[in-house]
Amino acid sequence: MYQIGIVGGGIAGTATAVHLARAGHRVTLFERAPVLGPVGAGILLQPSGQEALATLGLLEAVTAKSEPIAELLAEQVSGRRLIRLPYRAADLAWTGYGVARGLLFTTLLDACRAAGVEIVPGFEVERFETTTDAAFLVDPDGGRRGPFDFVIGADGSRSALRRASGLDGGSREYDFGALWAMGPCTSVSGHLYQVVRGTKVLIGILPLGLGRASLFWGDRKDGIEAIRQGSFAAFRDKVLALAPKAEEVFEEFRSFDQAAFTTYVHVVCPRWSAERLLLIGDAAHAMSPHLGQGANLALADAETFARLLATTGDFSETCTRFETERRPPALYLSHLSYLLTPFFQSGSRILGLGRDIALPILTAIPPIRRLMAKTLAGKVRVVPAITARG
Repeated sequence: MYQIGIVGGGIAGTATAVHLARAGHRVTLFERAPVLGPVGAGILLQPSGQEALATLGLLEAVTAKSEPIAELLAEQVSGRRLIRLPYRAADLAWTGYGVARGLLFTTLLDACRAAGVEIVPGFEVERFETTTDAAFLVDPDGGRRGPFDFVIGADGSRSALRRASGLDGGSREYDFGALWAMGPCTSVSGHLYQVVRGTKVLIGILPLGLGRASLFWGDRKDGIEAIRQGSFAAFRDKVLALAPKAEEVFEEFRSFDQAAFTTYVHVVCPRWSAERLLLIGDAAHAMSPHLGQGANLALADAETFARLLATTGDFSETCTRFETERRPPALYLSHLSYLLTPFFQSGSRILGLGRDIALPILTAIPPIRRLMAKTLAGKVRVVPAITARG
């Protein structure tokens, strides 16, 4: 059995730790934050992510407290429908789930503890070092942890391990970010609701179950900063003028201190592995949130790596097979997200107009509608040649 170091206590890191610890490996999970906790408000658990979570036996514990999501519904601020995309357009058995990120994270963290994972908070990894037979993690003060047979880098879109290993192939940060918050909401149920105005305004409401929802406000990074420095009351009034269905959320969401502010990185890696290191989740293939795939890809990465390691028993061979299996779907969704993002957040009037004309037409064509639903579900079968490395 292996001695394994996992860097990053998010969804990818905790899910991988549970899989490997249950398989009998000695797993140490490192997190830079002094206290492990979720970042963000809600996620859309797609059918692909549900399948991966089910392999841990944790799906029912999460979905029992979450909101079934039958479709995506987006409107312009005028009320004109932009898109209505039900999962059943691809498969009658599929549905999504609106899940509080805290619920998913706590479920995975509890499973880590139950499986005997050693959890080390407050450890910032600057780099890793290898010898002929081991890997070590090094903090900014030169402190070393190890030895490990190999290290899993699950330290997110701004991965220190990706930079230190030379695997970063030219990642770029988006000009847009988001504000996330949670609160009560009964006006939106059973679907992800979005409101757009051109490519400057993007508001989302995702029901999370138990009468609660996650509110998303997308904006340019300088716009997000201006919001944070401005009046909360003015921000609330602006949101409600564009999306009145969010009114209940503000019964509880009363301060920017209750919000999470995030920015996004499009990560490009020509390969995901180096000597005694493998990147997974956002560390390997972060993208914009517009397809709702990040957490689902992380769960699938964790399941795939653990399954392949159990099959091969060899880390290097597992990395090769892992990239062969996971790179095509991850890069398909990454490339598609990169192409679609300017149509929703860019400030371009031309792209906004083209989107408003094209989307209603495209979703009315059955084969395209079916493909769009499969993509939303994370269930598109991708030919490897389509997503060449890089």
